[in-house]
Amino acid sequence: MQGIRLCSPQAKIPYHIEDMELNIYSVEELAYYLYHTVFFVDTGFFNERLTEYIRTGLELPGLAAKLKHSMELKNSFSDLVMLVVRESQYYEEDELKQLQKNLDIIGSKSLKERMKVRAELLYQGGKLAGANEIYNNILSEKGQPVLMTGSQEHDEFYGSIYLGLGKIKVRMFYFAEAAEDFKKAYILYPDRESGRALIHALLLGMDYQGETKEELLGKIAAELGTLTLEEEMITQCIDDLKESAIKCELTKEYEYLEKVITYDGCRNLDDFYEGIHQVVDEWKQEYRKQI
Repeated sequence: MQGIRLCSPQAKIPYHIEDMELNIYSVEELAYYLYHTVFFVDTGFFNERLTEYIRTGLELPGLAAKLKHSMELKNSFSDLVMLVVRESQYYEEDELKQLQKNLDIIGSKSLKERMKVRAELLYQGGKLAGANEIYNNILSEKGQPVLMTGSQEHDEFYGSIYLGLGKIKVRMFYFAEAAEDFKKAYILYPDRESGRALIHALLLGMDYQGETKEELLGKIAAELGTLTLEEEMITQCIDDLKESAIKCELTKEYEYLEKVITYDGCRNLDDFYEGIHQVVDEWKQEYRKQI
């Protein structure tokens, strides 16, 4: 996008995009959203509510009519995106060509692959509940536990789904449940990422700081059962987590939290409890955003 453009007037009432908790006020903002989240958006984005908003809210009856006609003709998702973005006149021709390339990539993906991309983008945006739902929807289509087939494409794909589910559970502090997902991921596609994720989840579920390395190796081996991971990788994960814990203790945020939640006997109890409630409320807000 180059130079300066005179943008259309902003609408008084926004178009709300629930997945992203985002309000759109102009056709340029709509084009910008489509351009940068094309891997996230699906065909359901284009509906009667959107065409009606473009017609009345943005006061663009011409674009609304074109979009509605394209939808009635059941034109491709790519055609619908390009129609809106081109009509906005917000992007240069070279940028439109890049968008078309991205749309071609999407068109070459299966429904499940597009769902996976959508889940990953939700996860990256902190929308854990949405990502979790999509991952589970992918698995529910199987109707039964996913087993190793010997097909690298199949096993790697479903291994990545379980890996994604495990990452969500780690973010929500469900370490035991995360470990189960990482186990499934590693069984399906035993790469280094899923192996390390499994070890980290197991360690986070136990008091790894208060144990010797030999004790931790024994506990992890017991948790793994018949599953075999390289001892060198397990040892490295133990060292990495202990080092991370030390670094956390040196941060200002850790120092602040330690002061807030530790009662030294000198402070007023009301101030102490108020500080704790404030921290908990902040954590609640962060959690709600993820949900």
